[in-house]
Amino acid sequence: MEILALSGVELEKAQPNSPEDGFSRSIVTYIDGDKEYTFQLLYVRYFEELIIKETPYSEQPLFFSGTTPCYIRDLAAWIYLMANPAAIGKKEVYLHDETPLVNAFRQTNWEQAEKMFSEFCTNKKATVRSPILFIKQP
Repeated sequence: MEILALSGVELEKAQPNSPEDGFSRSIVTYIDGDKEYTFQLLYVRYFEELIIKETPYSEQPLFFSGTTPCYIRDLAAWIYLMANPAAIGKKEVYLHDETPLVNAFRQTNWEQAEKMFSEFCTNKKATVRSPILFIKQP
């Protein structure tokens, strides 16, 4: 798998009565096999307060690659895919329950995740040889 784009945004209200400002969208574009996919993960922004407790970091940004900050929303879609390979090839997932995302972050091998993000920031792409490398091993 080759990562072509990683990004995350905090949604803003499109209309005054819209609940969008309570959500984040994480996006990863990647090539799997010979096909390009874009996967979007939409989740309640509050989940980030729960997720950070499952990481070795105490605040956001989680870490920096050079001068580029890395926030939970930048990695959430990619981490979700690594922990849930059945989602590879899907276009979008909306999470109304924090459990799948918290579990995905809990399982993450952060040393490997930082290396991947650094490679992505340096080369504007990153190669993921196997999702298993990004999952903590017992």
